[in-house]
Amino acid sequence: MRDLNATKSDGFEGLVRDMFTEVTGMGFRLMKNGPQGGVDAIGDTPVNGWKWGLKVSTTRQRRHCH
Repeated sequence: MRDLNATKSDGFEGLVRDMFTEVTGMGFRLMKNGPQGGVDAIGDTPVNGWKWGLKVSTTRQRRHCH
């Protein structure tokens, strides 16, 4: 997982999109680079009038040895 790019279909955003698709049965498409309004992926089909968006982020933790 550490070797995944943060963005793109074959990166972390794509992995999260694929997991949400598998769990929910909904299709999600990744947004293009640039201003996205805080959304990295958006659901293809509204559910009960709601359109679903995903915000994906990573945090790298560093180990400190003393």
